[in-house]
Amino acid sequence: MFKELSIRVLCVASMLALSTIVGKAADPQIIIDYLPQIGKAGMAEGRVIWDGLNASNASQYAVIAMISATWDGGGDDYVKPTYDNYLTPVNANGYFKVNLIQQVSDYNHDKSHYFFVRKSDFNGVSGESLKVSTMAGRYLCRKIDVSRTEFWANIILPPTPSIRPSLVAPGTEITLTCESGSHVHYTVDGSDPALSTTIVAPISSVKVTMPQTGFLLIKTLTQKGTQGSKMESYLYLPKETYDREKKLWGLNVSLALNGEQFGHNLSEALTRQRMGWVKPFASWIRTFGTVGNGLQYIPKIADEMSLKLIQGVYITNDEVNNRAQLAGLRQILASGAKISLLTVANEPTVINVPPETVAAYIDSARKILKERNLFIPVGSADIYGANWDPLVLNKIDVVVLNFYPSTWDGTSEAQMFTTLKNSYNQALATFSTKFVMIGETGTPHHGAPYIPPQTSVTQTPSTTKYANYLNNFKRWTHDDGIAGLWFSAFDEPCKAQGGNEIEKYFGLMNGSGTIYDFVKPLFNEPVENKSGLPYPNPSDGIINLPSVTAYSVYSLMGKKIMSSVGDNVDVSSLPSGIYMLQYEEQLHKIIKK
Repeated sequence: MFKELSIRVLCVASMLALSTIVGKAADPQIIIDYLPQIGKAGMAEGRVIWDGLNASNASQYAVIAMISATWDGGGDDYVKPTYDNYLTPVNANGYFKVNLIQQVSDYNHDKSHYFFVRKSDFNGVSGESLKVSTMAGRYLCRKIDVSRTEFWANIILPPTPSIRPSLVAPGTEITLTCESGSHVHYTVDGSDPALSTTIVAPISSVKVTMPQTGFLLIKTLTQKGTQGSKMESYLYLPKETYDREKKLWGLNVSLALNGEQFGHNLSEALTRQRMGWVKPFASWIRTFGTVGNGLQYIPKIADEMSLKLIQGVYITNDEVNNRAQLAGLRQILASGAKISLLTVANEPTVINVPPETVAAYIDSARKILKERNLFIPVGSADIYGANWDPLVLNKIDVVVLNFYPSTWDGTSEAQMFTTLKNSYNQALATFSTKFVMIGETGTPHHGAPYIPPQTSVTQTPSTTKYANYLNNFKRWTHDDGIAGLWFSAFDEPCKAQGGNEIEKYFGLMNGSGTIYDFVKPLFNEPVENKSGLPYPNPSDGIINLPSVTAYSVYSLMGKKIMSSVGDNVDVSSLPSGIYMLQYEEQLHKIIKK
């Protein structure tokens, strides 16, 4: 019924060149799926269609993109992204993305050129040399010209919603508008609009109303004559009323507490107790998997507690784990628990999970939903700034991004909240048709100073830094109607093994479900009067001091064991026993459990 419009250019190479490289494989094609408009910043997206390309050899090939630019009245070609780094990788499915324009004020141009090449043929070749005619023999394809003016004149664009995908109040009316001479086909039941015969609107605009309960997911195609746009999905989640002085919109929840490891077999009773500690502080919760640590019980318990659930399916390169995750999802759905949203994979780029694997398990998760006649939006989560592969992006309804300014980067403490807002707004522009959710953000409240990887900036955890960032985040997400989840509900002691010590200290609460005093005022919780005494005491981890001060810890024999300056003492590394803690000319007996 529909034919997706792309610019298709057949790359014709000499038989001599192809005979040594592709054998009997058909000639490659380059299909351009998206180009930035003239004068706009953005990524060009495309695909190499070639049956000689596969998972085992994709790393050997690349695409070279060049632009024909006008500079000071003259014309020249410029390789993208830079002369020194011009080989744009393709994945096993041929997808590639290249930053075609650096900025809106960049030089004017109307055409771009693409080449499909074998990387080894360009060892030691500078980008400036690519314009020399003698280089032509190294290309698998002759020069291909793509006119952006022609592209935008002929492409059928998806409809434009009057409200971008976001949190909206029930009853809100959303208008989808397409270009003159075309009409919108859409569904709101999760079905393919290209196949639907029940919900079709052959008009240039259509109005859809946000339901009183649940979500709205509009799947659309725009048709003009025999041509159609690619399918787009626009997700809207309910904008709800909650007390910003007492709650967050959302919290990430992991119940691996008190020395328990990930995968620990937690009982339903303990899961229920720990979820009771979470309930007062959020409207939405997010989990990361389906197996262990009470994850199989959380969906049912969250439903009973009127918490909306973002259910995670944790995907790695371990097929046994992945199958167990899908089996866990089946078990959760079979229990009848309500899931508001499903996310497949968390930070796959960090743990080097290929996009092909993520995409395959997104398909598997959707199949499981379909088997149970369930219609639930599906997303995936990754770090902000990750290069989202179109193979994954085209399969999801929501983009979940993890932001950690001033934690894992060089952002100063004074700029961390501003950086979060700017990064989020940039993500909205990058994923203009997708619902963008802040899946994680936070900062450690305890731990020693550290230097994040690939930076030279020392970051220092502190309770003040944590409380200020949390307060700003809590108010901003509420007042601006943003779907954002804080990381995390609890500290996670198990993360200390083999990782950075600070990863233990991101929680609002400790393993006993006690909210820390430094965040209690943010949730209208009274702070206990400790009369200047260290607490908790006894402790197996952090002992808090009434203020930032110089302190020392001694054995009962008077031997100094540690000394530092701060507002807490980490005794987790000490053997169990009794010690003396000295600060502010006072001496206190402390007990390490």
